[in-house]
Amino acid sequence: MMKLMFILATLCIPFFVYFNQGATAILSSLFFIFLGAFFSKPRFRKKKI
Repeated sequence: MMKLMFILATLCIPFFVYFNQGATAILSSLFFIFLGAFFSKPRFRKKKI
């Protein structure tokens, strides 16, 4: 999942820049990078007390 999000982040920049929307490219790539970083950590384990 993490690799997929980072690949999508790198592929969306040229796609949006081609349509002359640089700010959308930056925001969407940052969104995918954030999702990749979120899913890279094991957050879904239950804590044992």
